[in-house]
Formats: sequence, structure tokens, C-alpha cells
Amino acid sequence: MILPPLFEFGKLTMIDPGIPGEERIVFRPTEPLNMAQCGLLLGWKDTTGMIIPLPNCFYWFGDYIVTPPCWIVVYTGQGKFNIGDFNGQPVYVHYWGMDHTLFNYSEQIPLLIKFSGVQVGESLKLLPSYVETQKQLIQPAK
Repeated sequence: MILPPLFEFGKLTMIDPGIPGEERIVFRPTEPLNMAQCGLLLGWKDTTGMIIPLPNCFYWFGDYIVTPPCWIVVYTGQGKFNIGDFNGQPVYVHYWGMDHTLFNYSEQIPLLIKFSGVQVGESLKLLPSYVETQKQLIQPAK
């Protein structure tokens, strides 16, 4: 499958790949974006140039809108989302939450995706509610 490039994200760059605590992905959107429609995947670029998304490596940005000029920074390690400032421009700093670096080989690359739709699944079996299960586990002190 061939997908078109997404120019509204600007250039996608890895900085300090393979360095724990420093490894990050940076880009500067060129137009307003609803980040809830966007995510990152870890990809593998083979010798023919074919890019393959790797399993179990997805990051979702959350629900907010950015307006250029701004920066989006995603550290691959642990941390808490925050919004900073660089030369008067907002910097949205995310943390993927990995306990190891992601970009240790030249074939490993970030893939920035934008969703155009979604189909929500459901179970054929009636499952317990997470909220109700938690209420049952948390008993008031007597």
C-alpha cells in the first residue's frame, strides 16, 4: 500500500537516537492540527526502501489543537506531558513512556500518521465494567 505524505506536519526529525533520556522526535506543524487525529508508529525501512510499521509501538498525542508556529517534541522515554516555550512559540512536550530507546539502528524510523476515520468494535460477550470492578475492589475503611 502506498500512502501520500502529510505535509502539514513539517519535517519529522529524530534527535539523539539511541541515547536514553535524550532520544526524541521533533516536528513543526505548518497548519492547525487536531492532535487527536494523529499518532506515531515505529517503522522499519528495509534495503529496498519499503517501510513496515512494527507491532506494539504506537503513541497517541491526546485531544488538543495546535496552531503554528509551534513545536511538537516526543521523548521516547518516561516523563509527563507539558507545554513549554521556545522563542515565544509553544513547545508541546510528550513522553512515549518506553523503558528503552527505540531508534538503535538506521532502519528504525518514526512514522507520523493522521487518522481519517475509525470503526469502533464491540464484544459478543457481556464483560464487566472497569469502573464497577474498581468500586468493588475499593472498600471503605471501617
